[in-house]
Amino acid sequence: MDDGFVGTLRGDIERRLSELEAARAEAERLQRALDALDGAPQAARASVDRVPRGTRSAQLLRVVADRPGITQREVADAVGVPGAAVYAWVRRAVLKGQIEKQERRLYPVEHAEMAA
Repeated sequence: MDDGFVGTLRGDIERRLSELEAARAEAERLQRALDALDGAPQAARASVDRVPRGTRSAQLLRVVADRPGITQREVADAVGVPGAAVYAWVRRAVLKGQIEKQERRLYPVEHAEMAA
């Protein structure tokens, strides 16, 4: 396989995951509204706690800084988010130069430079 095809495919999958995440969030909001109309208690519905923009990214960066060499799955477990969300975050963080990925392990940039 050529890297151009893989890169394009990877981008398509990431875009679709992002679209599905937005749809999931909308479905949760609509269900809460429907529950409120029906008088159903909101505690009966399981949902992910929403956090202010940038908060989750800061949490993920802190976990990687505290545990250099952590895997994406371990980050997801530590923060309590789906693995797909961590995958998308990792890709963005690597592109922004916030973290480095080496053989499935994540490192803060300053630690990665020392390990190289």
